[in-house]
Amino acid sequence: MSDGSKPENNTPERENSYHKKSKQSTVTSRQPQSNKLHKILLNNKVIIESDVLTLDGLNKIFKQNFINGHLLVYVDGKLVFNDTVSDDLSTIILEILEKFLGRHEIKVVFTDAGNESKTYVKNITIS
Repeated sequence: MSDGSKPENNTPERENSYHKKSKQSTVTSRQPQSNKLHKILLNNKVIIESDVLTLDGLNKIFKQNFINGHLLVYVDGKLVFNDTVSDDLSTIILEILEKFLGRHEIKVVFTDAGNESKTYVKNITIS
């Protein structure tokens, strides 16, 4: 080639370096501080064995479906959870700490998407 250009190469050249684009996402969640498993009993029957009470566990205790609404949870009259819940059953409602061991009244006030509120009360034992 008399014009000084290099001959065309139909084989693509390989680069010596490889760049991979990656997305990084940050997930923030409440991690329980305790990893000791506790038992939640209802009528002397173990309903849950965990270090946290999740939305799924609350549904099991009350045999209800507390999803897609606003949830208030009281333990012995003290508010321990006040938030809107979705259908994520792994939502942590309560971290079970030593201070919660023993017999307690658990009260739930649930307001559904239709703005109808209902109150539920059960006595549970946490060991």
